[in-house]
Amino acid sequence: MPQNGPYGAPPPYNPYPPMPPKAAGNNFSIAAFVLAGVGFLLIPLLGVLGVVFGAVALRRGERLGKLGLIIAVVGTVLGFVASAVVRLL
Repeated sequence: MPQNGPYGAPPPYNPYPPMPPKAAGNNFSIAAFVLAGVGFLLIPLLGVLGVVFGAVALRRGERLGKLGLIIAVVGTVLGFVASAVVRLL
């Protein structure tokens, strides 16, 4: 019977390299897209929240962060313009 020393069996050998860290998802970018659409179509103030989410996505390095921020800003501005035009009519 082989002896494993005073600490028990050694850890099992893993022939595979460790997995690389997972890339950041696009959750904040997607939220920015959705809020930009809602801000444009329904409630322009939600577009401001979309801009915040887009900025957070850009800061986190999400792949779609820059696009999310741009679309959120455009959606928010167009939403405010559209609501101003509707009030004037």
